[in-house]
Amino acid sequence: MGRQSLEIFTRLGSVRGMDYLQVYSRSLARWRREPQVLDFMAEVGKARRRLTT
Repeated sequence: MGRQSLEIFTRLGSVRGMDYLQVYSRSLARWRREPQVLDFMAEVGKARRRLTT
């Protein structure tokens, strides 16, 4: 679900969508050492930087 949302919000160029993904990412903090979570959080960070620069 997170990756689908990331794909959609990136395609739309939605900063608000990225805000929602940041909230979702924080909810994953318990699993922050899991490889899939690390990858997802890194992708969200990259996408957010692209949209805000």
